[in-house]
Amino acid sequence: MNITVQRYLCFAIVVAAACAGCATTGHEQSRVAAEKSWTRLRADMKAGLARQQFDRGEYLQAYVAITEATRLCPDNPAYHRFTARCCIERHEVPAARIALDRAEELGDKSAELAGLRGLLAEHQRRPAAAADHYGRAASIEPDNPDFAAAAAECLIELNRRDEALTLLNRHIELCDRDPRLLHLRAAVFDLNGQPKPAVADYAELYANVSDDPAMEERYALALMRAGDFREAVSLLEGIIDREDRDDEESGNAIRSLARAYNRVGRQNKSRTILQKHLRTNPDDAQAWWLLTEAAMADESWRLAQSSICKGEFLSPARLEWSLANAYISWRLGQTENARATLNTLLAEHPDLPEARAFLGRLNSASPDQSKK
Repeated sequence: MNITVQRYLCFAIVVAAACAGCATTGHEQSRVAAEKSWTRLRADMKAGLARQQFDRGEYLQAYVAITEATRLCPDNPAYHRFTARCCIERHEVPAARIALDRAEELGDKSAELAGLRGLLAEHQRRPAAAADHYGRAASIEPDNPDFAAAAAECLIELNRRDEALTLLNRHIELCDRDPRLLHLRAAVFDLNGQPKPAVADYAELYANVSDDPAMEERYALALMRAGDFREAVSLLEGIIDREDRDDEESGNAIRSLARAYNRVGRQNKSRTILQKHLRTNPDDAQAWWLLTEAAMADESWRLAQSSICKGEFLSPARLEWSLANAYISWRLGQTENARATLNTLLAEHPDLPEARAFLGRLNSASPDQSKK
């Protein structure tokens, strides 16, 4: 065999060996890729199961499932975030913090991560930290109303209303005027003693959100604070007889409507709804006071005195009962009784300006003038 043939044979052997090696390596790579794909699929199935269990409130089962998914794919930050959610619901604060830290170590800079840190801080009763985390989440996803609403709620709780208002003003337009954000801004305006802008937000909500009696009632109260009692009456009359309202909600609406009736001079309507309400809720001291106001405006002195007697028994610390009693005594010509009531009241509350001014008027008036 000549040298040339030998060289070709050697070369063929080398090429064949190399090809065999390539085939082996390619097969191994395909096998590894297939195993990784299968592992990711199993992990995703476990994570999907965990989400379903979480939505059903089965937090322990969800935690077990997401832990298995994390074991299969430990480098997926979403699994660590979901683990933290399960831990938060189960009040396992240290484990939740570890899961969130691990997600962050894996490069997670998502709004959801910041939001979960805010939720964890809320569970720990740290509203200032929660506000910071939720605010960070809102800055990452400025068009997500959930984070903006959560941040605003924490700021309101902290009495940082100006900051809450600034945040809400910034995100309301970005979130397509989300009803939750409008509702929160209206609440801040109310707390700040700004009824007119509160009314504007409630009006927009009322036009776009149907069948929300609680919101309508807050709208009516804002109208009353803004001095628009007639519009408030119209709103409250529309919700007062709705079904599926518990006793507390109905009582609030009835008292609000009675107060509005008193302000627009419809005391007869106020008396009707209050007397009906008090037949089944005789322990409602505020309703007795509103009935007293309505009766006094109509000069129904006997009804007013009866209402005062019942209301004062329920809420003896309320000073208006004594002032009203003194006023009724004066209107009935019982000036000495009025003076005695006011002197007793001033003995206990010497700095009460209304009582002092009323007594001064009685003491300086002539017998004929004292009845006017």
